[in-house]
Amino acid sequence: MLNIVLHRAVDDRLAGSNIHFGGLFAKTDFLCKEHGVDRSVYLALNDFRHRKDEDQPTCWQRDIKCLALFFKAILKDSPPAPLLERGEEYALSFIEKTDKTSCNCSPLSKRGVRGESTRIIVDHWDDTTIFGRSDYGEDVEVPVPEGYEYFLKLLKEGDLINVVADKILIYQPDYLVDISSVATCFESYADTPYVALLNRLKTTPPTRAIHLGNLASQFLDEVVHGKDVDYAESVTRFFHHNAIDMAAAEGIDASFHKDAREQLENIRIAIHETLEKEVGRFDASQVLLEPRDVGTAGTYGPSAT
Repeated sequence: MLNIVLHRAVDDRLAGSNIHFGGLFAKTDFLCKEHGVDRSVYLALNDFRHRKDEDQPTCWQRDIKCLALFFKAILKDSPPAPLLERGEEYALSFIEKTDKTSCNCSPLSKRGVRGESTRIIVDHWDDTTIFGRSDYGEDVEVPVPEGYEYFLKLLKEGDLINVVADKILIYQPDYLVDISSVATCFESYADTPYVALLNRLKTTPPTRAIHLGNLASQFLDEVVHGKDVDYAESVTRFFHHNAIDMAAAEGIDASFHKDAREQLENIRIAIHETLEKEVGRFDASQVLLEPRDVGTAGTYGPSAT
């Protein structure tokens, strides 16, 4: 419940912001800097956030006081009086000391950074080192690996980077990049994003491979959702909804049906045999397929990928 309250308060405070944040860590870090949140509250907030992520014991009294102080700072309003009966000074002291009788976890600032990968909010940098704060609230210095000199030109204060094994730097790790779209920017006559834009305006000619993939998506949708019908019925429905494209494509012959039957058989084996063996608690009724487009699967809804 406290985690939900934190998410809603942070999102509400950032509503209308033109800054795109990678996650809760980046959002809370920005708000703490923007509103001058006390460092002890900042560390306690990160401690709470990580314990929720790791499903560790929750220190209710400590966490509520921490969130109350954080909300007061970012929402410009006093926390409910019962939460701070002994005043803010006591609450800050309580957060720093952590009541061991009601909380058996240690502050993150004393636990160090986990594993070989950590996220960092950038404060500043020079030619050899990036300075910032980890998602544990610690001040860190990251030596710039050899070959990453160009990386410094991308940085701005407040950027989120991921450091892997002190050898790899990843800029804005929560931004998803469509590699196929990036590749379409490069042609023999130009290297520009306008090439990708022009390609998106072009119509995609129907091909045998595209139709085979779309038909396989329909098979997957039917098998997973328990509407597994025979090949003839399924392919007839697919042809009915894609008649013009099928007629315009080359290579739609007997070999197409042979390959499609193999696809259907492979999907049935994967869903009914392989997954049930490899995943002990696999339940097809709980599977959620990613919609690919609407219409291809007929009455069964969107095709799946």
